[in-house]
Amino acid sequence: MPAAPAIRAAREIERATVRPRSAQPQKEYQFDVAISFAGTERPLAEEFATRLRDAGISVFYDSFYPEMLWGKNLVEFFDDIYRKQARYCIMFISPEYRDRMWTQHERRSAQARALEERGNDYILPIVAQPAELPGMQPTLGYLSLSEHPVSEIAEITIKKLKG
Repeated sequence: MPAAPAIRAAREIERATVRPRSAQPQKEYQFDVAISFAGTERPLAEEFATRLRDAGISVFYDSFYPEMLWGKNLVEFFDDIYRKQARYCIMFISPEYRDRMWTQHERRSAQARALEERGNDYILPIVAQPAELPGMQPTLGYLSLSEHPVSEIAEITIKKLKG
C-alpha cells in the first residue's frame, strides 16, 4: 500500500535536506592531529609528534607552538583546538592522564566533538598505561604502547591520515 501523501512529502523533504555522510563536504582543519597527554607521557608524545611532523603531518603539540600559547586564555584556546581545529585527537591514556586537570579539559572538549561527529573516527587513543576514562567506552579501538613502539604507531597514524 503506498504511503500517505503527507508521509511521502516528509520523506522527500528529508531526502532533499539530509545528505549521506559520504556526501558531506570535507572540513578544513588547522591541524591533522592534536595530541593530548599528561606530563609523564611527554617524551613519548614528543617523539610521536616529531615523527608525524617530519612526515609532513600538521600536528598540534604544545611545545611546537609556544608563540600560540603565550598570553592566551588557555581554557578557551585548548577547547578550540581539541573540539574544532583538528581532524583527529590522539590521546596518550594513563592514570595520570585521567587525573590531571588540563587533560580532563582536553578530553571533555574532544568528547564533545566526538559526540557531534556521530560515530565518525575522531578520538584515537594510545594506551601508555591502562586507565578507564570517564565517558570513554571500552569498545573504542585503541593502540597500546605495550604492543607497538611509538615509531610503529606513528607509521599507522600516517597511513590512517593518508588512506
